[in-house]
Amino acid sequence: MQIETVMINSEGSGDIAVMIASPRTGRYPEGAGVVVIASPIFRTGEGFITKPDLTSLGLIQVSYLWPGQSDAMTGLQSSGEFDYGGEQSSRVLRDVIRYASGLIADTNGRYLSSIIKVTPLTNEVGVYAFSDAGIPVVNAFSLYGDLMPGVRYFIGRENSTVDTLACLEAGFM
Repeated sequence: MQIETVMINSEGSGDIAVMIASPRTGRYPEGAGVVVIASPIFRTGEGFITKPDLTSLGLIQVSYLWPGQSDAMTGLQSSGEFDYGGEQSSRVLRDVIRYASGLIADTNGRYLSSIIKVTPLTNEVGVYAFSDAGIPVVNAFSLYGDLMPGVRYFIGRENSTVDTLACLEAGFM
């Protein structure tokens, strides 16, 4: 597995830290599909999401840090202030997906395809969300779906559709 980190710019938030984990060989002869792992909005401060490990399936895995969040392992931090799934979060997720789709470059002008060895299949992008991470995904799709043409699938695991339906026990966080 190859790990790279980059910063992308997101309107209204500033620089967003992104981690790319790519497999040694792609799932398909022509390359590897790309999956963006949506970060949770209620359990913040955990750093980059590394599970599930989709590189073991031959896929490229993209994780990011919400504004103001940091990752202890890499020392990276996204600029800005987190709005816990609001409009800014939708824009950040939109831009991470657009980066994963090869539509925008990082802050150094590099596209995903130029920093990893496996060819990213940017017309085969998926989004994975567990639990409350599904809320900003659905919002981003609703508001900016037309700006994310490479997205082909969404895997939502135990997703609540709005924050008032999220089932978390008191003291869980």
